[in-house]
Amino acid sequence: MKLSITTAWNETSVFVKQEAGPLFLIAFGLMSLPSLILQAVAPRLLLGTAAMTPGTVPDPARMLAALPMLLLLAIPVILLSIWGHLTLNMLALRRETVIGNAFGHAARRILPLIGAWLIWFVGAIILIVPLAAFAVSGIKSGHPGLPVLLLFILWLLLIFVSIRLILMTPVAAAESIGPVGILRRSWDLTSGHFWKLLGFLALIVLVFIVFAVVVGAVGGILLALVAGAPTPGSLSSFGLQLITGILQAIFLTYFVVMVARIYVQLSGGVASVGQVFE
Repeated sequence: MKLSITTAWNETSVFVKQEAGPLFLIAFGLMSLPSLILQAVAPRLLLGTAAMTPGTVPDPARMLAALPMLLLLAIPVILLSIWGHLTLNMLALRRETVIGNAFGHAARRILPLIGAWLIWFVGAIILIVPLAAFAVSGIKSGHPGLPVLLLFILWLLLIFVSIRLILMTPVAAAESIGPVGILRRSWDLTSGHFWKLLGFLALIVLVFIVFAVVVGAVGGILLALVAGAPTPGSLSSFGLQLITGILQAIFLTYFVVMVARIYVQLSGGVASVGQVFE
């Protein structure tokens, strides 16, 4: 199938403009807010009073003891994020036209998507760990050339595989297949479209970074003038985190919907852009 990034963007713009409120609420409530809460809790959990007092030396023993609890807290955050991604895909792909049904359908597809991600993650770790150990030994021995070159090649390979698997979430949302099937389907759909997808991803990330830096800088200055410097635990720090969360929700909404519209093109599906919520 042919791929038009322009068409995907036009469809995304129309869809997000029509349904901005519900989409942003889902993105913020399930994907940005839990992450912000974890980011606020993590420093105090790991560092204790050192997180609130600049210049205080953290206690390594406390950090090590608190790490399991932090990992445990990260599990619901990850699950909520996956649920949010799948829900947005259900709506963008027209798999569901009612928000409540979209939540329910998305919940049933969480485990297959997690399984696909675990397969991809474990495969990457199997490649990365021995090469990283080889690189470290090469650097220590004074011959870093070949190990560093291998790590660079591995980095390029990971980028390539990541782009080829970019459609995993819409595939999981749209098709009743298992983890291996999700990986294979995304790989097949993106065949022949690597450079377009890489360009799309690079452009949208660049735009987000520029937008986030500009808005964050302006928001930070205004907050500092109104509420003081953003020190840990202060009102201005909370305001800055809130701005960050809103920007993340906006970016995630556009990104997830656009990837879903790319999936529609490459899968040959037909999904009109119109009012879908009831």
